[in-house]
Amino acid sequence: MTSRRGLALVLIAGAVALVVAHGAARAYEDYRWYRAMGAVSIWNARLMSLSVLRLLGGLAIGLFAFANFYAVRRSVVSLVLPRRLANLDFGEEVPSRALTGMALLLAILVGAALAMSLHDWWGFILARTGHPFGETDPFLDVDLGFFTYRLPFERVLLGWATTSVLSVAAVVVFLYLLTPGLRLERRRLHVSEYIRRHLTVLVGVLLLLLAWHFRLGMYSLLLHGTSGSATFGAVDHRIRIPGELVLAMITLAAGLVVVWAGWTGQRRLVVTALVGVVLTAVTARGAAPWLGGRFLDAPERGDSEQPYRVTRAGYTRRAYAVDQIAMHDTTVAFRSLADAAAGIPVWDGEALARAVEAESRLDQAARVAWGSGPDGIVGVVTSPQPPPDPGEAAPMGIAIRTVASAADPRGAPVRLVTPGTDDGAALLAPSVILDTDPGYIVVPDSAGRVRGIPLSSPLERVAAGLSIRNLRLWTPELPGPRPVLVTIRNARRRVRALVPFFTQGSQVSPLVTGDSLYWVIELYASANTYPLADPIVLAGATRTYFHHAGTALVLSSTGAVQFVMDGAPGPIAATWLARFPSIFATGREVPATVLSQLPPALDQARAQALAFGRYGARTGGGVPSQPPLVDGADSTLAGSYPVVALPGGGPTAFEIPLLDAVGRVRGLMVAAGGAGHRTVWHAIDDSMPPRWNLILDRLADPDTGRPPATSSADESTPSLVHGVVRAVAVRHTAVYVQSIYQWIPGAAPRLHQVAYFVDGKAHRAPSLRQAVGRPAPAHPDLSGLGPEPRDAMRRLYAAMRDALRRGDWAAFGKAFDALGELLARPPE
Repeated sequence: MTSRRGLALVLIAGAVALVVAHGAARAYEDYRWYRAMGAVSIWNARLMSLSVLRLLGGLAIGLFAFANFYAVRRSVVSLVLPRRLANLDFGEEVPSRALTGMALLLAILVGAALAMSLHDWWGFILARTGHPFGETDPFLDVDLGFFTYRLPFERVLLGWATTSVLSVAAVVVFLYLLTPGLRLERRRLHVSEYIRRHLTVLVGVLLLLLAWHFRLGMYSLLLHGTSGSATFGAVDHRIRIPGELVLAMITLAAGLVVVWAGWTGQRRLVVTALVGVVLTAVTARGAAPWLGGRFLDAPERGDSEQPYRVTRAGYTRRAYAVDQIAMHDTTVAFRSLADAAAGIPVWDGEALARAVEAESRLDQAARVAWGSGPDGIVGVVTSPQPPPDPGEAAPMGIAIRTVASAADPRGAPVRLVTPGTDDGAALLAPSVILDTDPGYIVVPDSAGRVRGIPLSSPLERVAAGLSIRNLRLWTPELPGPRPVLVTIRNARRRVRALVPFFTQGSQVSPLVTGDSLYWVIELYASANTYPLADPIVLAGATRTYFHHAGTALVLSSTGAVQFVMDGAPGPIAATWLARFPSIFATGREVPATVLSQLPPALDQARAQALAFGRYGARTGGGVPSQPPLVDGADSTLAGSYPVVALPGGGPTAFEIPLLDAVGRVRGLMVAAGGAGHRTVWHAIDDSMPPRWNLILDRLADPDTGRPPATSSADESTPSLVHGVVRAVAVRHTAVYVQSIYQWIPGAAPRLHQVAYFVDGKAHRAPSLRQAVGRPAPAHPDLSGLGPEPRDAMRRLYAAMRDALRRGDWAAFGKAFDALGELLARPPE
């Protein structure tokens, strides 16, 4: 028996040691990761905030738990445990000091376990250091920062405190079940007077938490009232807010009375206090609002609600940055359809990616990066390739540039041939960061550029192996030189680890410059507790505040993250910029070529379009309207991103049509990308603009020359698939363009024709460029260089590719410079 017990103790000690080692290794590797990312300040802030939060929370709930467990221990007169010595059985009384020690130990364990569930460290920072909005609400006269900073954190604390108290109460009841004071006899529950007093005190504590809940409910009425469409109205202001305040004060007093009366055994006082809380709740939340609504007849009710609707309109505009919309900016509108032809793509993103995939035999995960060039919009089809398993040659990613506004006679994409290549396919560096979640990888990093965890020393390998539970990292056979462990390879997860306090946009967009692929993620300062604003579903959740804060750029080949922050941030974003200035200063180092190609902020544009459509601008403009519910695309291409390039080689943009109550297009909300994200309202100067449904029907009308949609049971027979209807600003009106493709499953789609609606008429053409007589640019001709330079270019290209595979950046740079000198030669 002794040997078995010793073996069990050894196994338990070993398991505990492994758990502790794994936790320590994870903490150490976590610190090393943040250090590699240049974000040690984020790690320090998280560590300090969590430590303070959990220490205070654990101390509070630990003391509360010990008080309750000690009360249970006081109810135990003596505890006798059976003992056996040889063949003799006898009882041994546990000392009183040991029982107190057991209560203390149990309280420490419960407090530590409950404290570890606190993890909202950024909410803790916001509640303490959030920048004030400098504006108070008109009803409770508190700064709006209270609603966006303190109210969410108080809700978290209230939920945690309630869960903790109920958990301690459950442990107390369980411990009492082990004593004779709480037992079931003859189908009746027997509870001693001591236990009854103790449980009554716990009920009083729950009443105190309920008073806290009623107090927060007073503020929550400004978020979602009880008037029409769950908005804040006269009854909420005049009756419910005072009622919640009175209810909170009476519940607080009742909780204190129940705690005192319960412990002293005054049952009648306890019952009286509980009945008083129930009656007050029924009156404040039921009878009083009902009577108040009954006393306000329909005409008076309408007049009384008008100020609240005006207030709600103003707060909704501010919540979604409607005041930042430019109302008179003509630079986003083309002068004519001929000028717009080069900026309007005839390819939807999914169709372009599939067409280039099939022709170039790319990976099925190809993505399209939209850009703008001298000749209009450019679609760059990217196929990022991650490094393979150790020991294999690293594949290169591919980027193929296309003229997105044109198609060749076969209906295939038109490529922009890059000098130094034969087919327009440019090489991309291998990607260690993807927009998917493939786990972790070990890569060589001779240049010291990969942002990961170095595995240079045996200690570093041991710590990394314990952290990710992979003992293979302990072996010396790792890819070299300078192996680096990349643990967070998903672009969203990497950005979330650095800035969890910002909301990420719904799109992860690729951006290509040179041989570098960036993953672009828009960042927003958001809240769901901003008062008096309409809630809108944005980025996968309901928000009442949504402002663009900046853009995260993740370099796929190294994992480096840079932030391009807005020049005029709101109070929430300004809080984090002031808290971590070294993190967000990296945006100054972003190349100008990258800044000019930044995509538009889609989610911000949707938020502004919805809020502007409901309430218009503060300075006037617009009528009640909303975006269309359908985009005209078939299911294959539904939900595609309808991008255009702005006039004069401007950045890419996203244009949302807004329809009035009868479905007429009243204008376009134009969201422009580039270094300075901006949103412009383009009003349509027409007393009778076309209806959206009419536009869709006319584009689909066979009489215009466009064949109707077809489908075939034979998979080898092409079917016609319709893309998204694009609305594009042209002078004081808009044109509407829709592409139609010949689609064969498993084969490259072909552009069949383009239908466009302008001046009340629908037309069709092989492409928009051909319709206006603006042909696509010709491929660059490299034949004039002669055979010798062309051979030299191919050799240098092969040398660069081989250097990339080896990770030899010095050799790559020499070949790159030599290629540049060769291309600078005049043609022979």
